[in-house]
Amino acid sequence: MRKTTFITLVLVFLTLTASAQTPQVTPAPSDTASGEKSLDLIKGIKNGDLVLILKSLDAGASPNTVEDGTPALTWAVRVNRVDIAEILLARGANVDAEEGDDGTPLQTAAVAGQAQMVKLLIKHQANVNHPDHDGHRPLLLTVFGAVFKAAPAWLGDEDDEDLKKLVMGDEHEQVAKLLLDAGAEVNAQANDCGLTPLMIAAMAGNVELSQILLKHHPDVNLSNGESTALDFAEMFDSPEEVKKQMQGFDTAESKQAMLKWIQLTKNGRQVVAAMLKAAGAKAAIPNDNSGPLL
Repeated sequence: MRKTTFITLVLVFLTLTASAQTPQVTPAPSDTASGEKSLDLIKGIKNGDLVLILKSLDAGASPNTVEDGTPALTWAVRVNRVDIAEILLARGANVDAEEGDDGTPLQTAAVAGQAQMVKLLIKHQANVNHPDHDGHRPLLLTVFGAVFKAAPAWLGDEDDEDLKKLVMGDEHEQVAKLLLDAGAEVNAQANDCGLTPLMIAAMAGNVELSQILLKHHPDVNLSNGESTALDFAEMFDSPEEVKKQMQGFDTAESKQAMLKWIQLTKNGRQVVAAMLKAAGAKAAIPNDNSGPLL
């Protein structure tokens, strides 16, 4: 099995933040308000209309109203309105309400890098280790989000448009610290790919996130079944490996974009590799540096 590419990593978590295409509002089981009040609540959240939100809640709309599988609290996270989230939580919104199979408000806030929102949700006892249906926990999604945020536009895929509809913050490092301080498991692996936050940070050459994770003493030699974090940091150092990675791209444009990204992250990956080695990391795969990188 070939090592996972950046594009694959991005696509893995797109469904967590995909915007609804056919809105359908359904009250939560405990909601006795009319459908109209529930519609008004979601409309108010999307438009940032505090008057409409309070009016709807006072009229009986449930703070756990769901639109097309997305709870009201998650909608507040999507638009990054901490004040609205506070209102919903004060009215009894479930802090760990799941968006179908795709996770909780905290997971959405984590991938978006919304530090103040994450702080609020943790204050309300959000589960910092909640796995979605693929085993992606908030800390892993924080690193995913940081990679996506830092990626140049020319690396994007048309499917990325759904993720771009999420109001992204730029505080992924702070979010990672908040989650780790609240007890997030630094070595937790995703069920679908076996990756840990450190593996993803290493592959993306994210020095700051790698430093934050290493301070919490992760198992630097943990493998996803084929590769350690050091392997991911060095995965593009071999011309042969770069050639193998290019086999996953169908067009010359996508291949060129990936090659540009490899060059863009080269220095960061080298720094992370050195940090990992200093921490005792070993490569699971022999690294053949028999030629220049690109």
